[in-house]
Amino acid sequence: MKKLVFLGLSFILVVMFQSCASIFSASKYPVQLQSTPDRADVVITDRNGVSVFNGQTPAVVTLKAKSGFMKKAIYNIKFSKKGYSSKTYSISASLDGWYWANLLLGGVVGMLIVDPASGAMFQIDKNFIDATLSKESLSLKEKKSNELRVYDISEIPEEWKKHLVEINKINK
Repeated sequence: MKKLVFLGLSFILVVMFQSCASIFSASKYPVQLQSTPDRADVVITDRNGVSVFNGQTPAVVTLKAKSGFMKKAIYNIKFSKKGYSSKTYSISASLDGWYWANLLLGGVVGMLIVDPASGAMFQIDKNFIDATLSKESLSLKEKKSNELRVYDISEIPEEWKKHLVEINKINK
């Protein structure tokens, strides 16, 4: 009788832990997005370049840890605001430690089917991104036209030299 109870409990434990990561982990993770200055535009694209979020900071976005069967998610996050240089960050999911518990507890089905299909075999560790955007410097056309800069001929790039005009020819 004791053997029968032991076998019954063992069977229940094996069935319960067939997909350890699915039981003990999540497949979607919140990521908080902040920026300096506030109200920056944010575009998040997945590994295929498909947009998964368009909005402004501050924001909290829930991202999936998988990108397909047994494929971890990879996201590019671009912050931009008029008058500031844009900044791009990358987030990549990693293998969840609970996934390996399937080996110890006999969860072959969990390891090969359930956890990969649910996405629980992966986790997103980065849950906060704070982007500091720098003010853009003025382009050459936007600079004041009354500004005069003097260069030595050896200091200018070769591509500028074809636009030079001789203004004074010294005769000897």
